Parts: sequence; structure tokens; C-alpha cells
Amino acid sequence: MDIKTFVNRGSICTVDMSHRNCLQEITKVIIVSNNMGNKHGPIVSGIPIVSKDEAKNYSIYDEKVHVEMDMYDGSRKKFVALCRLITTIDKRKLGKQIGHCNRKVIYEIDEALRRNLHGESYKDSRNADERMINFAVESIKDIDIKIKSKMLKQVDIDNLIEQKREHIDTIKTFCKDDRHFKEVIRENNIIECHY
Repeated sequence: MDIKTFVNRGSICTVDMSHRNCLQEITKVIIVSNNMGNKHGPIVSGIPIVSKDEAKNYSIYDEKVHVEMDMYDGSRKKFVALCRLITTIDKRKLGKQIGHCNRKVIYEIDEALRRNLHGESYKDSRNADERMINFAVESIKDIDIKIKSKMLKQVDIDNLIEQKREHIDTIKTFCKDDRHFKEVIRENNIIECHY
């Protein structure tokens, strides 16, 4: 991969780790560094991904700080993001981008990294889902205020509308079911993007 190539946070990439003794068998990573650094820097931060069967071979395997995920690469096997093995990677060692994590997986990885790096207590997943929904709702309210101010160029409004759609998708992802989603939308007076 060209060093100038831009990979997004959440991208799943192949990687050459043959030069790293303890990680030689790793062939896939999730990029977890921020997009500004990913775009301009020569390195990225990544978390190795292995199949669920392989994960048990790592002595540091801990279900509380590693994230299980599906990756549809033809095998439909379960994979595990080994969040204890966060590592820096020279962009020249990245291969091709083979996928991207959905918001829920990225959020779970963020929570696992927080527990791993900051020692925060393990939280009830229902509370984590509610926090994510509340964050998306507050973000939508801020976007609506900005759009209604009428002091923006059309291109800025279009960007805000796209962000609002993404936050609505986040709410849908973290709601228990369609009825819960509609309830959250109704209670918070969220209007679909028809500006």
C-alpha cells in the first residue's frame, strides 16, 4: 500500500507482520487510529484480528477486553479483535483493504480499549447501548439547530444532513427492535432529513 494511501478508522486491512516476532501469524488488522493521523502520518494504530479458534492460542486472550465479530470473507467464521495487542504499523506494511467495521463493532472496540488502557470497570451492555443512543440523539439536536440557523452554505447543510442520517442509523443499530427505534425517534421529535 502506498504510504500516502488514506485508510479510515474502522478499516479492516491485510498486513505484513513477518518482521514482528510475537505477531508473525497476524494477517489482518482493524485500524483504530484517528483519521487525521491516518491521512497525514506514516504509521497507523491497529488491532490484530484472528479467528475465534485461533484467539484461544493467545495467552492474553480475555473475552472482557477482546471483541467478537463477524467477517464475511466466504467462510462466515467468527473473528476476534485482540484489543490487548494494539500496535503501531508502518503504512507500507498494509496490504489491501478487505472490509470495514460497522458502528456497533467500533463502539465495542472503543469500550474494550478503554477498559484495557484505563482500567474502567466493565459496564452492562444495555447501559452502553443507551449511552450510544443518547449521544446520537444529542448530536442530532445540535445538527438541527445548526441547520435551522440558515447561516450555512448548501454544501455545509448537505454535510450536516449526511451526519444526521448516520446518527439515525446509529440509533437504529443500538435500539433493541424497530418499536424501540420508533419510540426513541418520537420521544425526541427527530424528523427525517427532508430539508
